[in-house]
Amino acid sequence: RRMILGHVMSGMYSKMNRTKKLDGDSLETPLKRCLTTFDMTLL
Repeated sequence: RRMILGHVMSGMYSKMNRTKKLDGDSLETPLKRCLTTFDMTLL
């Protein structure tokens, strides 16, 4: 049971913190991509 819970929590954490691979030019925005998925969830 503990292994199943650990696997679910690990999967949820990785999905919340996944990032999209972008080229260097698209990162030059005013916010400089400072908000993470967790920040957006809290907003």
